Amino acid sequence: NDRKQARQVQPGLVSEAQIHASKKRKTAIEFAHADETYGNAMVTQAQMTTALDAALDDLSTKITATINAESTRRYNSSTITSDTARLRRIPKTVPNGAPPEGGIPDANVGDRCPANIFPATKAQLQSMNQLAIDNLRAWYNQDFGIGVGDTIKEQREKVLEFVYWG
Repeated sequence: NDRKQARQVQPGLVSEAQIHASKKRKTAIEFAHADETYGNAMVTQAQMTTALDAALDDLSTKITATINAESTRRYNSSTITSDTARLRRIPKTVPNGAPPEGGIPDANVGDRCPANIFPATKAQLQSMNQLAIDNLRAWYNQDFGIGVGDTIKEQREKVLEFVYWG
């Protein structure tokens, strides 16, 4: 009972600032203990800021690439009635998992597809063979909705949809 009375704070003996400072010290001790216990697992503010900056840069790049891709598609869709109008190459919007194989150049989000992979006109797109479609899929790291068993004509239609509308 005496201990309980001793723990009770008498009014005016301890200020709010002292209580706040005590709580901060307690938190600091808990963090130090956690640091020792969990092998330096605490993330510093600088590390967190660096990670957040990198994530924001990555997000900004993806947003810019997506906006540029949609703008390019709008242009391409305005040429859909012409088989010979030049198509604009759409920027990459999906990062690679592993580097593409078969001589396909690796690319970053925002890069434009190389001219030797992207069809120059609607006529070229409509005459793409399986290898050309596979190369385009590998470079963009997308399947364009192409499924197993799709005919070459169906695959071309799905590539056409990607080029004109996304």
